[in-house]
Amino acid sequence: MNPEAPAEKGCQEERASASDHAARLEALLGSIDEVVFEFDADGTYLNIWTQDESLLVRPKAELLGRPIADFFDPDFSERLVTQIRRVLSTGEPDNFEYSVDLPTGPRWFLGRINPVPDLDATFSTVCFLARDITERQQTEAALARTNKLESLGTLAGGIAHDFNNILTGIMGNISLAMLYSEQTAPAWPYLADAEQASQLASKLTKQLLTFAAGGSPVTKVLALETLVRESADLMSLGSNVKCEFQFPADLWKVSADEGQISQVVHNLVLNAQQAMPGGGTIRIQADNVIIDASDPLPVAPGRYVQLSVRDHGTGIASDVLAHLFEPFFTTKAGGRGLGLATSFSIAKRHHGHLSVASQLGAGATFTVHLPASDATETPTTEPPPLLVRGRGRVLVMDDEPAVRRVAGRMLQELGYDAECAEHGAEALAMFEQARRSGTRFDFVVLDLTVPGGMGGEETARQLRAIDPRLTIVATSGYSSSPVMAHPEEHGFDAVLMKPYRLKEMSELIQRVVD
Repeated sequence: MNPEAPAEKGCQEERASASDHAARLEALLGSIDEVVFEFDADGTYLNIWTQDESLLVRPKAELLGRPIADFFDPDFSERLVTQIRRVLSTGEPDNFEYSVDLPTGPRWFLGRINPVPDLDATFSTVCFLARDITERQQTEAALARTNKLESLGTLAGGIAHDFNNILTGIMGNISLAMLYSEQTAPAWPYLADAEQASQLASKLTKQLLTFAAGGSPVTKVLALETLVRESADLMSLGSNVKCEFQFPADLWKVSADEGQISQVVHNLVLNAQQAMPGGGTIRIQADNVIIDASDPLPVAPGRYVQLSVRDHGTGIASDVLAHLFEPFFTTKAGGRGLGLATSFSIAKRHHGHLSVASQLGAGATFTVHLPASDATETPTTEPPPLLVRGRGRVLVMDDEPAVRRVAGRMLQELGYDAECAEHGAEALAMFEQARRSGTRFDFVVLDLTVPGGMGGEETARQLRAIDPRLTIVATSGYSSSPVMAHPEEHGFDAVLMKPYRLKEMSELIQRVVD
């Protein structure tokens, strides 16, 4: 009989128990969502536990036993090793937030560094618990981008308001001067060039307006195929790229602002052209999609038209992707950084979304989601005839003297007697005086924004109380009010967007008189 057998047996059981405990610990650490690393003071990978190796910069077998400096740039490696050594020296845990380009794309992690005590109560290794926070980071970045757009919107709206008032005076007077000039006159080419330059300035102002509430879309039911084809083909004329289209026969219609969506297509096709300086094919495709509550897109569940514009250019680096839709951010020489930011804002104002997917060397795909319309037909309207003249009295309220003068001249040219007021209180007094004297106004045109005075909405409300049947027109170069998009819901019969020319004033009269 061996007297040491029971002791040996006990040791074997203890070793088996320890082995079982280690296996269970290994399984436990490998089952959590986080990635767990064990590092020494030099940042050498000692152990790795993860259930998803796609969260590692390299396969686990390649990392073990090697320092992080073999896989990351010197700045990142030095920063992490410094923090590991700080934790080992103080014995206090610390956090480490970082981003890394993985084979599956850029990811963001929050690392928790904890010292691991040795048997003698000193520390020679750390446990690094890395939690994937990519979704949170993207949400915060989207929120920051939205806040930046809203802040710039306040500035852009103020600039647009003043600029469009100036343009109204310029374009209105040019259109009147052209009316009295023969096309063979020496001054005609100069007037035509000045009008064209003013229209280009007006387009730039509209880009600024998309950052402000005054850029709210004026929507109608649209079939996207025709609009997209025309806008894309126009942009590619004379270039070394061609557009290929793919649209299903049953593509849903959308309720959208025709001009703004055309601008989005313009910007995305231009961006694709610039990504392929050597030429190539831009593939434009539309599909019907249904977004449910589980979809990560930041839009309400429902039916959407998905429009994608794909190029085969050099692709976009991950550090650029994070800023791509920020206003005034550009990597192009001479660029203003407004095109993609404008498109992002337009999609957002349509309760849709613009996103991008790209990798270096693999091109880029921009995708727009627009809510589908329930309408089955696209309404069509015949353009009104030019320069419709008539007779009557019109009251114009605007705080800018140049706008009052040019509006009065246009109305007189069209056969109307026009009187002008600077603000709402003056307009109300003039309206009451005309009513008492029997020379009432046939319709009024009210500027919505009057700094320091009564604006168009309050003036319209008081005029409606006096004369419920009065025809009231809203005009503005910028307004945070939804009046310009839905005038009938706010007591107005029509809108006249600044800047306007004699043609637009004539078309307005055609609408309100009829």
